[in-house]
Amino acid sequence: MYRRFFAIGACSLLLFGQAQAQENLHPYLTDKFVLYAGGFFPKLNFNVTVDGSIEGENLGIDFEEQLDLPTSDEIFSGELNWRFGELWSLRTQYFNGGRVGDTVVLEKDIEWGDEIFPIGVSAKGSADLEIMRLFFGRALETQPNVDGGIGFGVHRIDVSAAISGTLVSEGNVITGAKRKVKEGAFLPNIG
Repeated sequence: MYRRFFAIGACSLLLFGQAQAQENLHPYLTDKFVLYAGGFFPKLNFNVTVDGSIEGENLGIDFEEQLDLPTSDEIFSGELNWRFGELWSLRTQYFNGGRVGDTVVLEKDIEWGDEIFPIGVSAKGSADLEIMRLFFGRALETQPNVDGGIGFGVHRIDVSAAISGTLVSEGNVITGAKRKVKEGAFLPNIG
C-alpha cells in the first residue's frame, strides 16, 4: 500500500514541476499527454443478495455488520488524457479498491444461493470494486485557466463479493469453502 502512495506522490511532483515550467498554464490545457494518479477513502456500506432456490426470504447479506468488513477503503485512481488535436481528447480512467474482513463467528445463517454458511461457524468476507472509463471529448471553450467541452464515453463497472468458511450444501458440511459472485456492466457516459 505504501508503494502505491509513494508512486502517487512522485507523479504529483513531476506534474507540478511541468506546470511551473510552462508559464503557470495548467498542463491539462497544453500537454499532449497528462497522467494523474491518486487515491480516496470513501465510507462504504455493502449489501449482497445471492439468489437461490432455498425456501425462505433470501435476505441480503450486510458485509460490514455480518462479516466485519471495514467501513472504509483506500481506492486507487489513475487517469491518462491524450489531447490528439487542438480541440479533441481521449481520456481513460481506472479505479480499484478491495476490502477483506477479519475472520468472525457467524451470529446468524447466511444464505449463499442454494448453500448456507450456518450460525456458529467461522467465516471471512471480502468485496472488490473496479471501474474503467473511456471518454472521447471535444473542447468548446478554452482559455488560459478554463477548458469546457462536451463528450461521450463508457464506464465498465465490476463488483465482486466472496465468503470463505464452513458451509452446508445439500446436507453436506464443507470446510474451507469459498463462494464468490461477480457482476459487471457497461454504462454510457455523457459529459
